[in-house]
Amino acid sequence: MKKILLIFSLILFVLLISGCNPPQQPLQTQEGLGTLTGKVYGNVPNTVIYKAEVIAEGGGKTYKTSTDKSGNYVLHLPAGTYNVTVNMETFNSETKSVNISSNQTKTQDFTLTTGTTSGPAPQYTLSGSTFFAMTMPTSLDMKIIDIKALKEMKIDKAMGIDKSLNSKAVNKITGGVDYASYIVLYFAEPVNSIPWGIKGFRVYVSESGDGPYALLGAGSMDSNVVGDGIKISSLEPYKTYYCRVTEYGDFGESELTGNPISIQTPKPLVLVSPENNAQVFSPVNFVWESLGDGFTYEGPILVFDTNFHEIEQINTTQTFYQLNLPYGSYYWYLEGWKDETDDNGINKEQVSMSYFRSFNIPLPEDNLIQNGDFSNGQLTPWEVLLININNNSWSVDAGAKVLHWVRGNSGSDGGYVGAYQSLDIDTTGKKK
Repeated sequence: MKKILLIFSLILFVLLISGCNPPQQPLQTQEGLGTLTGKVYGNVPNTVIYKAEVIAEGGGKTYKTSTDKSGNYVLHLPAGTYNVTVNMETFNSETKSVNISSNQTKTQDFTLTTGTTSGPAPQYTLSGSTFFAMTMPTSLDMKIIDIKALKEMKIDKAMGIDKSLNSKAVNKITGGVDYASYIVLYFAEPVNSIPWGIKGFRVYVSESGDGPYALLGAGSMDSNVVGDGIKISSLEPYKTYYCRVTEYGDFGESELTGNPISIQTPKPLVLVSPENNAQVFSPVNFVWESLGDGFTYEGPILVFDTNFHEIEQINTTQTFYQLNLPYGSYYWYLEGWKDETDDNGINKEQVSMSYFRSFNIPLPEDNLIQNGDFSNGQLTPWEVLLININNNSWSVDAGAKVLHWVRGNSGSDGGYVGAYQSLDIDTTGKKK
């Protein structure tokens, strides 16, 4: 299984800003200029090419743009004759001569071919391969983590937070969290099992099973596509995409045969409670929104003293978790995941990662220690004692002038709960 292990101090700052649509010139004809527009198709029927480079040369000048996910392009040009060339890596270029008139729109489509010879494509099956669909936050939000507290603890630079705060991708205005999804195709076969003649693979994606299919991902054998996979970025969460995979080489490109592979990107994993930067008391109830049937939720509960360390690992199929925690400042996040295999032996994995949240459990107020009765009598300040009472213990640290109460719990809920008090209070009672 190729489930990605998400290390909190690294993945938090991974920004999914690659793969965005290239800017397009407005379709409206500008005064005195003509408009050249069209679509770039692949040689395989029902396919279009995304991010193909369109270059118009004429009148001693060069104009450039690129295609959107529908294969469309737009150029505004002075009147004249242009040689228009379309380029795309691993495809053969195509050039056409186009005449442009002022205040007129000219439509010119292109079809890009592959290879230098013609012949049957080598046979390859995707059985055993994995389509990995991931949804995660796209940027670090100012409200997600208590940045001030982290700076005071002088760990912001160690965690890379200072670099992220200086990034343009940081969401400083909306106060919200945006999510994006991507899909990665991991091939099951080792390199020496790929049929001879295949130079690489292309992944075409559509929001409809009927197409058209846009080329959104590709990888060559020279770039270790089998080991690294092919990534399709800038997808929407909780949406079904239809994928088709072709092989290419000197022979050309294989056809879109068989049924498309449907992949659903997971929902955003939204944390409900504790609210960010909340002050809570133990036991703490962790609650999040469901991703749907079949998901397992995992994630660490992190506490900071001199360093971050994990004190609990959530692992459940439910959408809530309860934990007894002592006084301290905490951080947590979750990832939900689900695996399945379709009838063709293709593995489909879904993973959704939440944003981070912080919360704290404060020092208890004096009234949390109530007068009561100890059979051992009154604890004496400055004297270190240890008294066991029904699975609970009291201890006094004279040097720190702190009364520390700890619940030692060996039951199924696990964990510990603590309360800290000054020695000036009445120590003859026990926790309410």
